[in-house]
Amino acid sequence: MKSLSNTDPRIVGRRILAVRTAHGMSQSELANKCGFSITALSNWENGRQRPALESAEKIVNLFDLTLDYLLLGKSETLRHSVFLHLMQNERS
Repeated sequence: MKSLSNTDPRIVGRRILAVRTAHGMSQSELANKCGFSITALSNWENGRQRPALESAEKIVNLFDLTLDYLLLGKSETLRHSVFLHLMQNERS
């Protein structure tokens, strides 16, 4: 089992960016909806830091994801429709 402390913040950041853009949201929209600063969100998306668990929970709840996907990349825990939406966005 992967430890969260070993999760590469750059990979987590790419997932946050992919989910946000797949839903057509700007950084400011996501930050406002979830109550974090744009600076914090930018740091996460650029892989400079990982979001705290509480912040990650806000993201997964907003986008109907799982923490397993966001932090560990386990896509088998995603709902099929969410997975297809994300995969389509990655190919664009």
